Amino acid sequence: MVKIIVDSGSDMTRELAEKLDVDIVPLHIKHEENTFLDRVDIEPDQLYDLLEGSSVLPHTSQPSPAAFMSVFGKYPDEDIVVLTIAKELSGTFQSANLAKQISERNNIYIADTRQVTLPLMDLVLEACALRDQGKGAEEIVQNVEALRDTVRIIAVVDTLDYLQKGGRLSKTAAAAGNFLKIKPVIGVK
Repeated sequence: MVKIIVDSGSDMTRELAEKLDVDIVPLHIKHEENTFLDRVDIEPDQLYDLLEGSSVLPHTSQPSPAAFMSVFGKYPDEDIVVLTIAKELSGTFQSANLAKQISERNNIYIADTRQVTLPLMDLVLEACALRDQGKGAEEIVQNVEALRDTVRIIAVVDTLDYLQKGGRLSKTAAAAGNFLKIKPVIGVK
């Protein structure tokens, strides 16, 4: 059976991952002087609370190749499919590939999903469905890569405060936009 591994940028809950038999490699969340493992040391609700009470936005960093090696080592005889967030958004794809090279295994297949959050989770769900239909790792990756460019995320931003804290807007533009109740629509391309 094919083992599916994702990073926490998929927003998959531990409960769903357990149900689907998926392993999650956590991203690192850095805030001020603290570093947390996503969904291990800090849950999304805790992160949102942290955001509300801080003038500094947390930053994420990719898992190390060692983190992927640790998960690969749990499945020495199984084919593995790794689905990472977009390589343009994180070094996670690179870390997974480096771990594959170090492992010297030919049965690890890594896909750059070109997605993040819920669209990535949709691709993970598709990969799980294909696995459960008995498809092989290479075929799962081919299907995910064919599907990835058809998946889109569009979101409405309720407040401009986080865009300002993250340096995407000036304080003046954020204040004006919030005053005028501007709700930008954003997406990932």
